[in-house]
Amino acid sequence: GCHSFTGIEPKFEVVKSIDCNQLPYFPIMEHTELKFDLGTMNGHQIGIFHNFFNLNGPQEHALYYITKLAKALGASTYIQTFSSGAYEATSYPNVSLVEDIIPIFEKPVRTPVLCRKPFDLSAAQLSAFSHCILASYHGPEFPTPHESNGIHKCGAQQITLGSVKGLLLANALGLKPYGVADGAYKGTLGTDPVNDKLDVVLQSCRNASKDVFSVVSAILSSVQSTSNGASLSFTENPQHKAIQWNDCQPERQNEQED
Repeated sequence: GCHSFTGIEPKFEVVKSIDCNQLPYFPIMEHTELKFDLGTMNGHQIGIFHNFFNLNGPQEHALYYITKLAKALGASTYIQTFSSGAYEATSYPNVSLVEDIIPIFEKPVRTPVLCRKPFDLSAAQLSAFSHCILASYHGPEFPTPHESNGIHKCGAQQITLGSVKGLLLANALGLKPYGVADGAYKGTLGTDPVNDKLDVVLQSCRNASKDVFSVVSAILSSVQSTSNGASLSFTENPQHKAIQWNDCQPERQNEQED
Protein backbone atom coordinates (compact mmCIF):
# COMPACT_ATOMS: atom_id res chain seq x y z
CA GLY A 1 0.00 0.00 0.00
CA CYS A 2 2.97 2.35 0.47
CA HIS A 3 5.73 1.29 -1.91
CA SER A 4 5.81 2.81 -5.37
CA PHE A 5 8.26 1.72 -8.05
CA THR A 6 7.28 4.49 -10.46
CA GLY A 7 10.32 6.15 -11.99
CA ILE A 8 12.78 3.57 -10.64
CA GLU A 9 14.97 1.60 -13.02
CA PRO A 10 14.72 -1.04 -14.40
CA LYS A 11 11.35 0.16 -15.56
CA PHE A 12 8.25 -2.01 -15.36
CA GLU A 13 6.53 -1.93 -18.76
CA VAL A 14 2.75 -2.23 -18.33
CA VAL A 15 1.07 -4.34 -21.01
CA LYS A 16 -2.40 -4.55 -19.45
CA SER A 17 -3.85 -2.65 -16.47
CA ILE A 18 -6.95 -4.13 -14.84
CA ASP A 19 -9.25 -2.33 -12.43
CA CYS A 20 -9.69 -4.84 -9.60
CA ASN A 21 -13.29 -3.72 -9.21
CA GLN A 22 -13.81 -5.76 -12.40
CA LEU A 23 -12.21 -8.98 -11.14
CA PRO A 24 -15.04 -11.51 -10.62
CA TYR A 25 -15.80 -11.94 -6.91
CA PHE A 26 -12.49 -10.40 -5.83
CA PRO A 27 -12.89 -9.29 -2.18
CA ILE A 28 -11.74 -5.75 -2.85
CA MET A 29 -13.55 -4.49 0.28
CA GLU A 30 -12.29 -0.94 1.00
CA HIS A 31 -9.37 -1.13 -1.47
CA THR A 32 -11.48 0.40 -4.26
CA GLU A 33 -8.53 1.97 -6.14
CA LEU A 34 -6.70 -1.35 -6.42
CA LYS A 35 -5.10 -2.19 -9.77
CA PHE A 36 -3.63 -5.38 -11.22
CA ASP A 37 -0.98 -4.57 -13.82
CA LEU A 38 0.46 -7.20 -16.15
CA GLY A 39 3.72 -6.39 -17.85
CA THR A 40 7.40 -7.11 -18.31
CA MET A 41 10.67 -6.18 -16.64
CA ASN A 42 14.13 -7.49 -17.48
CA GLY A 43 12.69 -10.33 -19.55
CA HIS A 44 10.21 -11.47 -16.90
CA GLN A 45 6.44 -11.49 -17.17
CA ILE A 46 5.17 -9.87 -13.98
CA GLY A 47 1.81 -9.15 -12.37
CA ILE A 48 1.62 -6.41 -9.73
CA PHE A 49 -1.25 -5.62 -7.36
CA HIS A 50 -0.92 -2.02 -6.18
CA ASN A 51 -2.87 0.89 -4.65
CA PHE A 52 -3.90 -0.91 -1.49
CA PHE A 53 -5.73 1.57 0.70
CA ASN A 54 -3.63 1.51 3.87
CA LEU A 55 -0.68 0.11 5.81
CA ASN A 56 -2.56 -3.15 6.42
CA GLY A 57 -2.44 -4.17 2.77
CA PRO A 58 -4.53 -7.10 1.49
CA GLN A 59 -6.78 -8.99 3.88
CA GLU A 60 -6.82 -12.75 4.25
CA HIS A 61 -9.54 -13.39 1.66
CA ALA A 62 -7.78 -11.22 -0.93
CA LEU A 63 -4.54 -13.12 -0.35
CA TYR A 64 -6.29 -16.40 -1.11
CA TYR A 65 -7.53 -14.90 -4.39
CA ILE A 66 -4.19 -13.29 -5.34
CA THR A 67 -2.06 -16.37 -4.72
CA LYS A 68 -4.47 -18.72 -6.48
CA LEU A 69 -4.68 -16.30 -9.44
CA ALA A 70 -0.88 -16.16 -9.61
CA LYS A 71 -0.75 -19.95 -9.72
CA ALA A 72 -3.47 -20.11 -12.39
CA LEU A 73 -1.56 -17.63 -14.57
CA GLY A 74 1.53 -19.83 -14.42
CA ALA A 75 3.65 -17.74 -12.04
CA SER A 76 6.67 -19.39 -10.44
CA THR A 77 7.44 -16.77 -7.80
CA TYR A 78 5.42 -14.72 -5.29
CA ILE A 79 6.85 -11.48 -3.85
CA GLN A 80 5.10 -9.46 -1.15
CA THR A 81 6.46 -6.24 0.32
CA PHE A 82 5.56 -5.16 3.85
CA SER A 83 5.46 -1.82 5.64
CA SER A 84 7.04 -2.68 8.96
CA GLY A 85 8.62 -1.47 12.17
CA ALA A 86 12.09 -2.71 13.07
CA TYR A 87 13.30 -3.55 16.55
CA GLU A 88 16.88 -2.71 17.58
CA ALA A 89 17.70 -1.04 14.26
CA THR A 90 20.39 1.64 14.24
CA SER A 91 19.03 3.34 11.13
CA TYR A 92 15.84 3.40 9.08
CA PRO A 93 14.74 2.03 6.72
CA ASN A 94 16.12 -1.37 7.67
CA VAL A 95 15.00 -3.30 4.57
CA SER A 96 15.31 -7.06 5.02
CA LEU A 97 14.33 -10.33 3.39
CA VAL A 98 11.81 -12.26 5.46
CA GLU A 99 13.51 -15.39 6.73
CA ASP A 100 10.57 -16.62 8.81
CA ILE A 101 7.24 -15.35 10.10
CA ILE A 102 5.35 -15.27 13.38
CA PRO A 103 1.66 -15.32 12.37
CA ILE A 104 0.65 -14.53 15.94
CA PHE A 105 -2.73 -12.97 15.03
CA GLU A 106 -3.43 -15.19 12.01
CA LYS A 107 -5.80 -18.11 11.68
CA PRO A 108 -3.84 -21.33 11.09
CA VAL A 109 -3.40 -22.49 7.50
CA ARG A 110 -3.10 -26.23 8.08
CA THR A 111 0.00 -25.72 10.17
CA PRO A 112 2.51 -27.13 10.91
CA VAL A 113 2.63 -28.86 7.50
CA LEU A 114 3.33 -25.63 5.57
CA CYS A 115 5.92 -24.48 8.08
CA ARG A 116 8.08 -27.52 7.42
CA LYS A 117 9.11 -25.96 4.13
CA PRO A 118 11.39 -22.99 4.99
CA PHE A 119 11.73 -19.94 2.80
CA ASP A 120 14.70 -20.37 0.46
CA LEU A 121 16.95 -17.29 0.49
CA SER A 122 20.08 -19.09 -0.68
CA ALA A 123 20.41 -17.44 -4.13
CA ALA A 124 23.77 -15.74 -4.58
CA GLN A 125 22.06 -12.52 -5.72
CA LEU A 126 20.48 -12.19 -2.25
CA SER A 127 23.60 -12.66 -0.13
CA ALA A 128 24.12 -8.93 0.44
CA PHE A 129 20.76 -8.38 2.12
CA SER A 130 19.93 -8.81 5.79
CA HIS A 131 17.24 -11.21 6.98
CA CYS A 132 14.51 -10.77 9.56
CA ILE A 133 11.78 -12.65 11.38
CA LEU A 134 8.51 -10.81 10.71
CA ALA A 135 5.45 -10.87 12.99
CA SER A 136 1.95 -9.71 12.12
CA TYR A 137 -0.20 -7.45 14.25
CA HIS A 138 -3.69 -6.85 12.92
CA GLY A 139 -4.48 -3.14 12.92
CA PRO A 140 -5.88 -0.76 12.04
CA GLU A 141 -4.32 0.68 15.20
CA PHE A 142 -0.65 0.28 16.06
CA PRO A 143 0.19 -2.06 18.96
CA THR A 144 0.60 -0.59 22.41
CA PRO A 145 4.17 -0.46 23.77
CA HIS A 146 3.53 -3.56 25.92
CA GLU A 147 2.02 -5.50 23.02
CA SER A 148 4.93 -4.51 20.82
CA ASN A 149 7.49 -5.52 23.44
CA GLY A 150 5.68 -8.84 23.94
CA ILE A 151 5.83 -9.59 20.20
CA HIS A 152 9.53 -8.71 20.21
CA LYS A 153 10.11 -11.18 23.06
CA CYS A 154 8.44 -13.87 20.92
CA GLY A 155 11.42 -13.53 18.56
CA ALA A 156 10.19 -10.95 16.06
CA GLN A 157 12.79 -8.62 14.59
CA GLN A 158 10.20 -6.64 12.63
CA ILE A 159 6.45 -6.12 12.97
CA THR A 160 3.82 -5.37 10.32
CA LEU A 161 0.17 -4.33 10.52
CA GLY A 162 -0.60 -6.50 7.51
CA SER A 163 -1.17 -10.21 7.10
CA VAL A 164 1.86 -12.44 6.56
CA LYS A 165 -0.35 -15.32 5.42
CA GLY A 166 0.31 -14.65 1.72
CA LEU A 167 3.78 -16.18 2.07
CA LEU A 168 2.31 -19.36 3.59
CA LEU A 169 -0.38 -19.59 0.92
CA ALA A 170 2.11 -19.13 -1.91
CA ASN A 171 4.30 -21.81 -0.33
CA ALA A 172 1.34 -24.19 -0.16
CA LEU A 173 0.49 -23.62 -3.84
CA GLY A 174 4.01 -24.42 -4.98
CA LEU A 175 5.07 -20.84 -5.68
CA LYS A 176 8.44 -19.70 -4.39
CA PRO A 177 7.62 -17.02 -1.79
CA TYR A 178 9.73 -13.98 -0.96
CA GLY A 179 8.86 -11.34 1.62
CA VAL A 180 10.55 -7.92 1.77
CA ALA A 181 10.03 -5.89 4.97
CA ASP A 182 10.95 -2.21 4.79
CA GLY A 183 11.75 -1.64 8.50
CA ALA A 184 10.83 1.98 7.92
CA TYR A 185 9.89 2.92 11.48
CA LYS A 186 10.52 1.85 15.08
CA GLY A 187 8.90 -1.41 16.16
CA THR A 188 8.21 0.16 19.56
CA LEU A 189 6.42 3.05 17.92
CA GLY A 190 4.20 3.83 20.90
CA THR A 191 7.26 4.85 22.95
CA ASP A 192 8.23 7.55 20.43
CA PRO A 193 5.79 10.48 20.83
CA VAL A 194 7.61 12.59 18.21
CA ASN A 195 7.33 10.08 15.35
CA ASP A 196 4.23 8.22 16.55
CA LYS A 197 2.10 9.91 13.90
CA LEU A 198 0.46 8.14 10.98
CA ASP A 199 1.54 10.67 8.35
CA VAL A 200 5.18 10.39 9.49
CA VAL A 201 5.05 6.59 9.35
CA LEU A 202 3.41 6.60 5.92
CA GLN A 203 6.02 8.96 4.53
CA SER A 204 8.82 6.85 5.99
CA CYS A 205 7.42 3.77 4.25
CA ARG A 206 7.07 5.62 0.94
CA ASN A 207 10.64 6.88 1.28
CA ALA A 208 11.80 3.26 1.60
CA SER A 209 10.47 2.39 -1.88
CA LYS A 210 13.83 2.63 -3.64
CA ASP A 211 15.56 0.38 -1.10
CA VAL A 212 12.67 -2.09 -1.25
CA PHE A 213 12.85 -2.13 -5.03
CA SER A 214 16.57 -2.94 -4.97
CA VAL A 215 15.75 -6.13 -3.06
CA VAL A 216 12.82 -6.95 -5.36
CA SER A 217 15.08 -6.44 -8.38
CA ALA A 218 17.68 -8.79 -6.87
CA ILE A 219 14.98 -11.42 -6.30
CA LEU A 220 13.90 -11.13 -9.94
CA SER A 221 17.49 -11.50 -11.13
CA SER A 222 17.69 -14.77 -9.18
CA VAL A 223 14.58 -16.17 -10.90
CA GLN A 224 15.00 -18.05 -14.14
CA SER A 225 12.77 -16.53 -16.80
CA THR A 226 10.30 -19.09 -18.16
CA SER A 227 8.24 -16.71 -20.25
CA ASN A 228 6.76 -18.27 -23.37
CA GLY A 229 5.84 -14.90 -24.83
CA ALA A 230 2.11 -15.53 -24.42
CA SER A 231 -0.09 -12.43 -24.42
CA LEU A 232 -2.58 -12.19 -21.56
CA SER A 233 -5.99 -10.63 -22.02
CA PHE A 234 -8.91 -9.77 -19.76
CA THR A 235 -12.59 -9.41 -20.60
CA GLU A 236 -14.94 -7.61 -18.24
CA ASN A 237 -18.16 -9.34 -17.25
CA PRO A 238 -20.80 -6.84 -16.07
CA GLN A 239 -22.60 -9.56 -14.09
CA HIS A 240 -19.59 -10.55 -11.97
CA LYS A 241 -17.83 -7.72 -10.17
CA ALA A 242 -15.55 -7.47 -7.17
CA ILE A 243 -17.02 -7.67 -3.67
CA GLN A 244 -16.95 -4.35 -1.82
CA TRP A 245 -17.50 -3.75 1.87
CA ASN A 246 -21.10 -2.58 1.41
CA ASP A 247 -21.90 -5.68 -0.67
CA CYS A 248 -21.34 -8.03 2.27
CA GLN A 249 -24.03 -9.19 4.64
CA PRO A 250 -23.24 -8.30 8.29
CA GLU A 251 -22.28 -11.87 9.16
CA ARG A 252 -19.89 -11.93 6.18
CA GLN A 253 -18.35 -8.66 7.32
CA ASN A 254 -17.71 -10.21 10.72
CA GLU A 255 -16.06 -13.22 9.07
CA GLN A 256 -13.84 -10.85 7.09
CA GLU A 257 -12.79 -9.09 10.30
CA ASP A 258 -12.21 -12.43 12.04
